[in-house]
Amino acid sequence: MIKGVDKKTHGGATFWTEGGSAIGMGHVARSLNIALAVISRGVPAEFLVNDDAAVRSLLDGAGVTHRICDFGSAPDVGLLGEVVVMDAKKDVLSRVRALKELGWKVVVIDNLSALEIADKTIIPSAVACGLPPNDKILAGRDYVIIGEGFRRAEKQVGRPA
Repeated sequence: MIKGVDKKTHGGATFWTEGGSAIGMGHVARSLNIALAVISRGVPAEFLVNDDAAVRSLLDGAGVTHRICDFGSAPDVGLLGEVVVMDAKKDVLSRVRALKELGWKVVVIDNLSALEIADKTIIPSAVACGLPPNDKILAGRDYVIIGEGFRRAEKQVGRPA
């Protein structure tokens, strides 16, 4: 059981990810793009992240609420919303299992370690191949996550002919 996560606030999402100089910022940046899209639709979102200056700076700059909570520990207070979105390369099976036992909906991004128990697994690759047939997997070019910066650039430059 994960201490502190049994209290839910309806209508929102918690993004649980990590980044920094040792592992890069891709997971955090990708989750931030999704969170900003969710927030722009009036849905509250928060982050649980590792204690890294670059991660805190990115989220502070975006004006997104975040708390420090490494994947190896448990949050000390309830999570926001009804969905936990986990984006990390490490094995998340035990975390997903504990969240599911508490009744949370869990979406895992770019990670197959909890495929059988996560509500959805998103593989954001234009060339997602060789995945086992499973109605819980969302994969392929329709699920590539593109940040607003790229969208603005496309509008400025235009699409190639």
